[in-house]
Amino acid sequence: IDLDVQDILLQYQYEKWLKDLNEYHSMPQQTGPRKQLSKKTRVYAKWIDPTDPDLHGSWMPGEVSKSLTRDDKGKSDVSYHISFDNGDSDTSIPSRNIIEESVYNELLQEKTREREQRKKISRRC
Repeated sequence: IDLDVQDILLQYQYEKWLKDLNEYHSMPQQTGPRKQLSKKTRVYAKWIDPTDPDLHGSWMPGEVSKSLTRDDKGKSDVSYHISFDNGDSDTSIPSRNIIEESVYNELLQEKTREREQRKKISRRC
């Protein structure tokens, strides 16, 4: 591969834009213990496009079809089968990639408020 300085700078800029985009669209971290979700619970889960699994995924609405609990060395790990509203489904999404719909909406409002605060601060400077 024959890379010149221009190619390297473009790759660096692309990676920076991708990082900024991921941070901009990421959800605030959910704090506190997570309860086990029951069947038919409305959620937002990280959906990975099967045509491009290298992408980071998107938060998509859906509902819990069933939960799967595994005990590994004394630690309980829960994953879920999610039926997404777009018609797709995933049979093994870890609990860290699932948020109840009501919590998702609260976190989204929090993220929006944070963004508005940053805009106000940057306008003053």
